[in-house]
Amino acid sequence: MSTKLLTIPETADELGISPNTVYKMIACGDLRAVDMAVPGARKPKTRVRQEDLEAFINARTREVRAS
Repeated sequence: MSTKLLTIPETADELGISPNTVYKMIACGDLRAVDMAVPGARKPKTRVRQEDLEAFINARTREVRAS
């Protein structure tokens, strides 16, 4: 199984938003993320799974209904 992990800037590019907005979406629980940092690291190393990004997009996709 191969899981593609996206950086925050890559995720932001995919969504057409700023990296800060991606961090906010992660912080409030709207977008799942993985912390790849080793225990004791000073900074997180946040990544977003490609499938989690796709699930986020799918959950927010609106269907257009014909009138």
